[in-house]
Amino acid sequence: WLQISNLRQHALAWLSYVLKVRLSCWPDSEPPPLRPSRREGRIYLIYGFLAVLYLIVALFGIGWVVYGYVAEVAGTLGVLLFILLVARLLRLLMGAWGQIVWELVRRFLFGTGRRRRVAAGVGVGALLLLLFWSSPVRVVADGRIGAPELILRAAAGGFVTAVNVDARRLTVAPGVPLVWLAAVPLPVETMAESVLPHAADVTAADASSRVAVVAPVGAWLVEGSTVGLLGRFVPAGAELLRLVAARERFVDVALVQSDFVLVAVGDVARVRLRGGADELLTGVVERVAPVAVGGDALFVVRVRLGLPEGVAAPPPGVVGEVAIFGRRMAVGWQVWRWVRRFLRADLWV
Repeated sequence: WLQISNLRQHALAWLSYVLKVRLSCWPDSEPPPLRPSRREGRIYLIYGFLAVLYLIVALFGIGWVVYGYVAEVAGTLGVLLFILLVARLLRLLMGAWGQIVWELVRRFLFGTGRRRRVAAGVGVGALLLLLFWSSPVRVVADGRIGAPELILRAAAGGFVTAVNVDARRLTVAPGVPLVWLAAVPLPVETMAESVLPHAADVTAADASSRVAVVAPVGAWLVEGSTVGLLGRFVPAGAELLRLVAARERFVDVALVQSDFVLVAVGDVARVRLRGGADELLTGVVERVAPVAVGGDALFVVRVRLGLPEGVAAPPPGVVGEVAIFGRRMAVGWQVWRWVRRFLRADLWV
């Protein structure tokens, strides 16, 4: 379409020549590798730039995948060896370009006396900023939405004679009976045969033998279905209804020890749910607890969410990204923390 032969080779050669000689003023007595026309020169520059950009993106993607595997398998030693290998590979690929880039940076920052003074001032300011400026440490991890649960159990064994639940949301007042039980002691071996045949007799039992399970205080939702509950025999202590809080939500986040030491009860957190609207939910760290997962020592941090009016409560089980703003630390220490994390040295005890 462009009617140019050997486009890729010529484009890279012309782009290299332009960057070396014209942009960096690199001394070069050799003649240019090509003498393209004005149209061909623009095509070479555009195509060469796109080819280099594609190569950088491809190498970065491959390197990131390899880094993740090496960091997971070999830890800090593997990451250091990987960095050395990448440095040697880049040196071979770039050739004299490393020196050219350094010359460009040196001329841009220290080419004149004024530039040297500006560069020194910026360096001192950056150093002071790293040492003395502090901000809350941002600990990011995945979390899962949960909700307080309440299980209503049978106080005594008997048949369910009435169920006062007609919707998923409890609309009855606290203290109003939800389930009525007729306490009838039966042998264990006859319970299975006595679920329905004796239901009519049980409903006519003495009122003194009836046991009520009342609605709790607060806004609750019924988890699951109540179909088939009426007429069933339930033993003492069996689960009758499982309730989930209608508005209260929390997020459980598993942190490693290096992140856990930065978090305290009362820290502010922000949660961004996945697969939903791009909306941030705000919460506060409520408690922490050590757990063991697969032989690794983790710490579960529970963040209590505060849902504003008009915002629907997310369903339990939804996964989101949780950012906890921990104690204030110097910016330099935070930069060092991310370097140690990249080197997988943050897990060292």
